[in-house]
Amino acid sequence: LALIAGACELESGEADADGTDVTATDTGTQTDTMVQTETVETLDYRYARVDDLSDGATRNSPGADIDAIELRGPNGPKGWVTQVVDSELLDGDNGNIYVNTSEVVGPKNPECYNDQGFIALGGIGGFVIVEFGTNAIEDGDTVVVYEIGNCTTPNGQQTIADEIQLSVSVGNDRNGTWHNVGNCDGGECTFSINGLPPVYP
Repeated sequence: LALIAGACELESGEADADGTDVTATDTGTQTDTMVQTETVETLDYRYARVDDLSDGATRNSPGADIDAIELRGPNGPKGWVTQVVDSELLDGDNGNIYVNTSEVVGPKNPECYNDQGFIALGGIGGFVIVEFGTNAIEDGDTVVVYEIGNCTTPNGQQTIADEIQLSVSVGNDRNGTWHNVGNCDGGECTFSINGLPPVYP
C-alpha cells in the first residue's frame, strides 16, 4: 500500500517524521542595501536688480534714470524686460514725476532722452527689480542697463550720468539672496555675467 504524505510547514523545534529536530530558516529574499544618489537641479537666475548709487540731485527726475534693460547671450540678444516685479522709487529733493515702471518694459528709446519713456530711481535707496520672461540669466550673458546719462538730448542739453549697481537673484526667488555683478558710472552700462555661484533647491 502506497502512502501519500501531505506537505506541511513545521514550526521551529518541531520534529519531522523520523524524529529529527527542524530549525526554521528565513527563506525571505535579502535585499542589498543600495546607495541612492539624489539628483540636485540648479535653479534659474531669474531676476535683475538695479540700485541707485547717486545722490539724487534736485531735479524732477532725481537719481539714476533707467530707460531699458537688455539681456544678451553669447550668440546674440535674449530679450528685454518683460515685467517689473518690485521697485522703490524715491522722491529726491524736488519730487519725482517719472515713476511709471512700465516705461522700463521693452526696448530702449531711440533718442537719448524723451519726456516719458524712463523711470527715475530717486537716489540712494531707490531700486528696480525686473525679469526677462522665460529667459534666465546665465554665465556668459551680458546685461545692458540703459541709464540716461552722458548723452545729448534733442534740444542740445547734456544729460547727467548717475552711478548704478547691478545684482542678479541667486535662484528664482526675488526675495532671496543677490549676487553683486558690479557698478557703473551711468550711461550705457554693460555688465558681463561670470562666476555665478551654484544654486540648489
